[in-house]
Amino acid sequence: MVDSITNAAFRSKRNRIFIGLIEIANIGATYAKAFQALGYRTYTVVQEKNPYFTYEKYDVVIAEKIGLFHGSLLDRFLSLVFRQLLLIIEFIKALYCCDIFIFIYGSSFFPESYIDYPILKLAGKKIVTVFCGCDIRHWSAYEQEFESLKRGVLYKSCCEECDLRSLCYLTRKIRIAKVNEKYSNLILSQRNQSQILKRPYMRFNIPLVLLKYQFNVPARDVPLVVHAPTNRSVKGTEQIVEAVKKLRREGIDFEFRLIENCSNRELLKILTDSDIVVDQLYAQTIATLALESLATGNAVLVGSMPDYELIPGDCPAVFINYNTLYDELKGVILDKERRISMSKAGRKYVETYHDHIVVVKQILNWLEPGGIQKYDYYPDFAEKHYRMPDDVLKKERFYLLKDIIRFLRQ
Repeated sequence: MVDSITNAAFRSKRNRIFIGLIEIANIGATYAKAFQALGYRTYTVVQEKNPYFTYEKYDVVIAEKIGLFHGSLLDRFLSLVFRQLLLIIEFIKALYCCDIFIFIYGSSFFPESYIDYPILKLAGKKIVTVFCGCDIRHWSAYEQEFESLKRGVLYKSCCEECDLRSLCYLTRKIRIAKVNEKYSNLILSQRNQSQILKRPYMRFNIPLVLLKYQFNVPARDVPLVVHAPTNRSVKGTEQIVEAVKKLRREGIDFEFRLIENCSNRELLKILTDSDIVVDQLYAQTIATLALESLATGNAVLVGSMPDYELIPGDCPAVFINYNTLYDELKGVILDKERRISMSKAGRKYVETYHDHIVVVKQILNWLEPGGIQKYDYYPDFAEKHYRMPDDVLKKERFYLLKDIIRFLRQ
């Protein structure tokens, strides 16, 4: 089935859009559906499927053609070589048939050299870069900016992850930033991850296929509160559970469900039936879970910095931090009419700003000559404020060697 789709993809090169190569939060598949709904042909290639969205279809899934890395060192080496050969083949195909290239998560057909970007530029193709987080964020710049904003608690949950710094190579991220800033026609990102960027960019708005989300406001007297972390430390789960226990000790009447290791389809069923969702505590923007919760009829509490991230003023979510979590959650639980009002406003909000058709129309408009009159962000932190820690490069050499040894031992 996949091969027949792939062959059909090359029968016409009219208005074709490439989307790949890393799938984050189902963004690639959602973009493809939107472009197709607008009459465009798409060609989707991903390294592997997102584990929470295994049901999605792509023209090519590299991992399915070569299998996962396993076996002897020679087997794994050959797998790496075969993977790169497949990527070269797919690049040649896409170069022939596509006019617009959307690269998600700072990806590339040649991730060590990024030579595809200048080739595409020379061939007159348009390049859209979608940064999603750790593809471009480096802990040292992230830490310095939030210390300067006196919001240090926001970065600590990310930067203190056990292996994060060892996998977070500044030199690689600077290289990715420079290549994309030089060759991309459009960069989409959000401020909390863009400290090392220097070129102006537009805000990345997460796309949702709203037909997937059944809107329901249960309006219970005793509300169901849900928290669904993918990473307990980053999401502030310990603090959220602590607030829940405190509310229960006070005799506040509500139900609470902690959801983990759940497919997206299963999660959406839960969200359709819940009243309140508490999303990540240590955040600066509204991510996918909060948006899905708004779309399904929940009152949403989420850590955020709306002015910093240019979140539209009509967003009905309650913005929380560690100090306000308990009081805000208590207020939403006890005030049924407020919950219902927030829930109804939430669906309207995502329809206005995050419907997948709306989002890709924005992208197409921004790619037109003169399509951007004013950028959302004009970054200056890297130029004016960032100071590379003295020991970063030394540590990066050590961690790189450590990663190589870890790979050889697997």
